[in-house]
Amino acid sequence: MKRVLALVMTLCLAFTTVSFAARGADKYYALTMGVHKYAGNNTVVDASGIASVTYYRHKDGSTGSANHIYDIAEGEQFTLTTEIRQEQKEFFTFLCWLDEYGTVIGKEPTLEITVDRSRAAFATYVENASRHLLTYKIVGEGSVSVSSDHQVFSGYGCVSLLHGASAEIHFAPGKGGSAYYIKVDGEKVAFLPNALEQLGAAVKGGKIKAVFQALLNIVKFYIGKEAVYTIKRVEHDCTFEVGFMRSPLAYR
Repeated sequence: MKRVLALVMTLCLAFTTVSFAARGADKYYALTMGVHKYAGNNTVVDASGIASVTYYRHKDGSTGSANHIYDIAEGEQFTLTTEIRQEQKEFFTFLCWLDEYGTVIGKEPTLEITVDRSRAAFATYVENASRHLLTYKIVGEGSVSVSSDHQVFSGYGCVSLLHGASAEIHFAPGKGGSAYYIKVDGEKVAFLPNALEQLGAAVKGGKIKAVFQALLNIVKFYIGKEAVYTIKRVEHDCTFEVGFMRSPLAYR
């Protein structure tokens, strides 16, 4: 009986040893995913705001989105899918999938990938619209800056924007001054109708913070503080000019 028990224990130990050895021989890797866009000089930059990437893991049927998945057994298969965000469709188009070396590994929005090493797959997008130059000029003492979600680059007194982009032009007088005129493409424009249009959009959006900011923008203009003029769509090269003057009645 003792001999039988000893034989059984020996076989169990041998099986356990073989199992651990087999487990130790398995190879595990990581998969990195994300969204890129082409920038200047043919380089790519992170662009998670343009689109999303989701995965389907064939091994267990799980789905989701993640920047990294670790501990993937060698040979596992994934289906990756990229989808552009609705508000970005006018500005960007899917180009291809690139790996960590910048090599094209897929040309369709859906990519089948087998993990045989630690890998990366980046859905890469390009601009599908032309660019326009917005040039701004200051008369008097003050400052101007431009912000836009689709700004390509900024230079001295100008910014480059994608066609159809909106632009917020922030302008502020020097101490004790105020803005007394605004010109867009050489023509004088009134600030109040523009500001009221933005207020209406904020009210329609139903966000209290946005409504407050729109109201504050109107107040700031008339007391000589930084205000914002919005161009809803930039569809050609354009200019913005603001004139500042000193005012003894300016708010301190």
